[in-house]
Amino acid sequence: MIRKTALAFINTINSHNADKITTLMTDDHTFIDAYGNSANKEAMQQGWPGCFSWFPDYLIEIIWKHPISGAEQKRPDIL
Repeated sequence: MIRKTALAFINTINSHNADKITTLMTDDHTFIDAYGNSANKEAMQQGWPGCFSWFPDYLIEIIWKHPISGAEQKRPDIL
């Protein structure tokens, strides 16, 4: 379930659809950044369009690392 939820967030964030991202958040969602600043669900919905405007190529990629060889591979197939 956690993997499915994480992949849903990644796919939705990669679609740059702020409204759809918000549908995946709980009503009491709180985002906390690296500096300890926090934002609720409504603030996140308003903030995503600005993020996508500033960084139009914003994309989350999953890199799979082979456990034996250590070879890395992008995994768009699991998204």
